[in-house]
Amino acid sequence: MGENLKQKAINNLFYNFLTNVTGKLFGIIFMILLARILLPELFGLYNLVFTILALAIFFTDIGISETTVKYVSENLREEGDEIKARSYFRYLLKTKVILTLSISLILILSAKLIANSIFNKPIIFFPLIFGSLYVFAISLSNFFRLIFLCTNNLSKSFLVGTIYEPLKIIVVIIILYLLPKDIILSSLFIGLTFLGFILIPLIITFAGKDRKLIFGKRIPIERRKLFNYLEYMSLAGISIIIFGYVDTLMLGRFVEPAYLAFYRVGFGLVAAIASFFTFSSILLPIFSRATDNTLGSGLEKIFRYLAIIIIPSFFGAVILGRYFILTLYGNEYLNALWPFYVFSLFILILPLESIYLPILQLKEKTKILFKINFASLILNIILNYVLIKSLLNINQIYAITGAGIATVISRLVLNISLILYSKRLVKIRVNLFFIIKPVLASLIMAAFLIIYNSKVDINILTGLIEIFLGALIYFIVMFLIKGVGKEDIKLIKSIGRNK
Repeated sequence: MGENLKQKAINNLFYNFLTNVTGKLFGIIFMILLARILLPELFGLYNLVFTILALAIFFTDIGISETTVKYVSENLREEGDEIKARSYFRYLLKTKVILTLSISLILILSAKLIANSIFNKPIIFFPLIFGSLYVFAISLSNFFRLIFLCTNNLSKSFLVGTIYEPLKIIVVIIILYLLPKDIILSSLFIGLTFLGFILIPLIITFAGKDRKLIFGKRIPIERRKLFNYLEYMSLAGISIIIFGYVDTLMLGRFVEPAYLAFYRVGFGLVAAIASFFTFSSILLPIFSRATDNTLGSGLEKIFRYLAIIIIPSFFGAVILGRYFILTLYGNEYLNALWPFYVFSLFILILPLESIYLPILQLKEKTKILFKINFASLILNIILNYVLIKSLLNINQIYAITGAGIATVISRLVLNISLILYSKRLVKIRVNLFFIIKPVLASLIMAAFLIIYNSKVDINILTGLIEIFLGALIYFIVMFLIKGVGKEDIKLIKSIGRNK
């Protein structure tokens, strides 16, 4: 990668990391508040409703976001293509509005069927009705937030998040403590809808001069080319959507709400950790400006730095998972530990997916992407059904653990397929020797963590000290065995200088 492109990538990765950190920290606080106050049964119902709404939100997108980032970024790359970029953005915005209205209406009309017939839980009927408004609000706000991605201006996205996330916590606290529990689920989605609508003008305000993507002159666009790309991105998107939620939906049918809560707690904690290291959304606009040669050399550096971070994170999560659950959620959620252990493999899997996925999108191999996702989806559905039904005969803990195993296996197959096909498109020179030193340093760190846990009574303070000391030991060992050097320190210092 050229120096300018590499610096832009580093800066965007830095602000993406900050955005993820703040978003996930507030997200964890949000989920902890809900889990502790609602308790497992009601929290399980919330997760079931939210999963249905999240599925609806993804159906309002089905590839539109990726298509917007690709075509708007490509046209902004060349001088004089600003009008064309705006034309693509406005056209896709119109498409998004129509699709979002349609999905929200379908959800309202089918809420009774979903609540009573599919899941046999009439209590979720009204939350689904009010949740349809949340689907509309958050879908539109998510689309406007793409402005920051298209213009490679993630610092402003970070600022928007630092305002929105605390507001969400405040609204939730008010609802949880002031309203009775029989209407609390519906009230939560009403409050979140209100915040979603507030987020749109906030984004437009922070966009500044980048508001040019919304307002101004337009020209006709190449609709055939756009829809050819969007068609397969939509199909691939649908399979990814169902892939991500089929486990929760199937568990919602077969297990009690409390066990669904345990499953989502285990998954949620791992997803929060893994999300710090996934950045496909920011790599697509950057990759679109790189040649094949610079792309290959740039990916080699990304892999190296990724290995330095995700390997110790995996070891740390496995060793400290029990304390995370006890400290954050309480004894009531200790049954989430086994799903957490299974999902901890996502810390290694998901960051790799976030690198290889944009390569296929960039090369417009959407048909191949759809086939890979669809095959993995079918595998996921079969494995989930077989493991949930068979292990349910033992107990529900085994059933939710089986769902986790099915999901991890399917995701691993998907990632292997992405890696193998991406190597045909781009000369990716990945030296597997990169992982040896991080693994060695992680093992030494893990030994320290195990000894620390056996000698010290773990609470919030001692836990934070343990995490700090573990990270310190890891990086000291890495420095001593030359896993990191002066060049890496210099690169970190350069972050944020050239925006």
